[in-house]
Amino acid sequence: MKNVLTILVLLSVVSNARAQTTGTVSTEILADTRISFNRKLVRKESYDIRQLPCSAYLFRQPGECGVEIEGLTFITRNNSIAGIKGFDLPEEALMEINARLELLDKLQWAYSEASNSEYRSGQKDIHAVVFNDRRFFAILKAIRTTARAIKKIYLSDLTVGEKSDALVRMRPANVDMQFYRQLTETENQKMIAGKIRQ
Repeated sequence: MKNVLTILVLLSVVSNARAQTTGTVSTEILADTRISFNRKLVRKESYDIRQLPCSAYLFRQPGECGVEIEGLTFITRNNSIAGIKGFDLPEEALMEINARLELLDKLQWAYSEASNSEYRSGQKDIHAVVFNDRRFFAILKAIRTTARAIKKIYLSDLTVGEKSDALVRMRPANVDMQFYRQLTETENQKMIAGKIRQ
């Protein structure tokens, strides 16, 4: 049984990697996939672990690709946002955009994974699943809201400097920073452990 669970987790990791290399990930695809999975559960009350929605990053993409959100094409290069198609972004603005959207991207992935982990455990806590799914959808909404705000700023008549200032003053998304810090600490520990093994 333990070997089967290990194989299923590995298959999920491979699926996630495949989803991230296609360049077809969007907030709509991530939301629609989870909604579809949840609807099937409501109808059947059972699930096939192989049908779990893949957790996928939007902006952590290998190589270069475009991610469409709210009419903007974010150009990602080597796991970060390198620009927005049609906008001339100074370095400071790009750093601010990366900071905001990569935080949200990491959170949506983590909430998706937390829900999936509940299903994989075989002892699904429905309250945990509902909580994580709600957070996942809220973060996807925050990504879209942030993209709309960026679009509004950069389509305005403000000067380049004023646009950068407006971006910095933009209201941050309401997120669970304690959860984010725990997530970051766990990631850092895994990186350190990986380096030690090498």
